[in-house]
Amino acid sequence: MEKEEFYKKFLGLNSQKQSLEKVLKKLEKRSENLEGNIENVKGDMEILDTIGKVLEGLERKKYYHDYPGKYETAYYFVKSMPEVGFNDIERARPNKPTLYEPCPSCKKEMPVIMSYEQTYDSPGGDLWETDAFIICMDKSHKPKITNLVKLFRDY
Repeated sequence: MEKEEFYKKFLGLNSQKQSLEKVLKKLEKRSENLEGNIENVKGDMEILDTIGKVLEGLERKKYYHDYPGKYETAYYFVKSMPEVGFNDIERARPNKPTLYEPCPSCKKEMPVIMSYEQTYDSPGGDLWETDAFIICMDKSHKPKITNLVKLFRDY
C-alpha cells in the first residue's frame, strides 16, 4: 500500500472516529436529560401518591380499633393551629374544611389538613407526630404539599 493511500484511509478512519465521538456525546447528553426527566416524574408520582393517600384518609370514617394514627396515618381537616408553642392542632368536627391558609405559590386560600400518626411505640412511652399542611399547585402547575406546622408529643 502506498503512503498516499494509507494517509487517505487513516484520515477517513479518523474522520469517522470524530463523527462517532460527536454522536456519543449527543447520546450521553440525551441520556442525562432522560435520567433527569425520569427523576422528575418519580418525584411527581410520589407527590401524587401521597395526595391520593391524604384524600382517601379524609374520606375514611373510622380507623383501625378507633386509635387514629396508631397503625396508619390519619388525616383530618384542621379547625385551629397554634401560633407559637407546642399546643395541639385541633381537628375539625365534623371532618369538613374549616381553616384556610394562603398557598405560598399562588396565594389562593386552601383548606388546612393535618396528618396524625404514632412514630414511636414502646412500653415506656410513645411518640406522636402531627403535621398541618396545604395541597396546592406550584407555579409550574404541579401538585405541591406545603408544610405549615410540625408538632411532636410523647405520652
